[in-house]
Amino acid sequence: MTTLRSTRSLTTGLLATAAFITPAAQAETELEILRRDMQTMQAELAVLKSDNAASNPLATNTPDNPPHDTHMQDDAVMTGGHNGKKFVLQSDDGNTTLNLGAQVQTRYIFNVRDGAGSSDVLNGFQLRRTKVKGSGHIASPKISYYLTLAGNRDSNAVSLEHARLGYTFDNGVRLDLGRFKAPFSFDELTSSSKQQAAERSFINEQFTLGSVEGLQATFVPADHTKVRVMLNDGIGSGESGNGDFNETPTDFALTTRVDYQLMGDKKGSFIKDYTSWSTDERSINIGGAIHFQVDDDDDTTFADDVTLFTADVLYNEAGKSAFAAIYVGDNGTDNSFGFQLQGGYNINDTWEPFARFGFVDDGNNENSLVTLGVNYFIKKHAAKFTVDGTFAFDELTNVGDSLGLEEDVPGNDGQFALRVQFQLLF
Repeated sequence: MTTLRSTRSLTTGLLATAAFITPAAQAETELEILRRDMQTMQAELAVLKSDNAASNPLATNTPDNPPHDTHMQDDAVMTGGHNGKKFVLQSDDGNTTLNLGAQVQTRYIFNVRDGAGSSDVLNGFQLRRTKVKGSGHIASPKISYYLTLAGNRDSNAVSLEHARLGYTFDNGVRLDLGRFKAPFSFDELTSSSKQQAAERSFINEQFTLGSVEGLQATFVPADHTKVRVMLNDGIGSGESGNGDFNETPTDFALTTRVDYQLMGDKKGSFIKDYTSWSTDERSINIGGAIHFQVDDDDDTTFADDVTLFTADVLYNEAGKSAFAAIYVGDNGTDNSFGFQLQGGYNINDTWEPFARFGFVDDGNNENSLVTLGVNYFIKKHAAKFTVDGTFAFDELTNVGDSLGLEEDVPGNDGQFALRVQFQLLF
């Protein structure tokens, strides 16, 4: 009996030990498998890191292993964001940049004139401007570019408005080639996004060259002096499409403008718009320009050679601004003359009442116009409301579609246009 019980006890112990050892052995086997898998994954990860480091040194940059290939660094790394004015994308060293911006102007116009019957009163809304802009430089600050795409307010078609490629030499001389504003009228050269009134003046529209195509040289021969000389295709040659080189209405056109900073502490800080801000120091800019073009005898766009001259002075100081300009033109058959006076007072960088008076005599008709208005700045020019009213005292015969004014019925004069505009820049 004792032997039987001992045998049974031994058998039971062996079975229990086997039951315990079997799962433990299995667990140890599974653990070994996991350990081998982890080792395999670590080896593969090391290979991936090695490959990535070979193709991109920045991937393994550490205090002990700083970047050493600056060329590859420039190509591989770009930073982007908003600098408070525009969206900017640039390389680490700043040699390659892309500034992106946009402009939207929406406007309500109310117009009253005599003699037009059912059209005596006209009113409606207008998406005046919708633009996308890109600028910057490539590989070096010396190589610059500027592009503007604009939507047509009538057809909604998007087209190229301006394209400019530039190069700045070591001596400061800059060459620009493409389609952009001719260096003539200050009013035209002032961006549409920084106008004091809702629109440029009627006087400017009679004398402006608009956008042209050509080659411009800009240089600074002395302190506080800037000179621009442009060889171009003539008045409005860049306004409607590219066109062929042999379809221009002129044989030769040359435009030259000189700006001089009479007062101003910052060297070369030429005033770029009419509005003065509360922090602006006293500054006076004097400018003058001349344009001469020789007519193409095979083209009937111009009756004869054209010569235009303008001179202007702009004063800005702590919210106060004043501007005056004169224009003289000769197209071979008629002499024209005009002048513009404009001023405003910026109250705490929030409210800016302004006034403008213009007169033009084109050799056939005389026109006098007065514009009164006010700006309300939410964020300077980036977000602002403009309300102004323009009174035209004489019969208008040559009016573009951008001023809110209409051509008068012959024999009638006296017209009023109210414009309410909101602008957003981003």
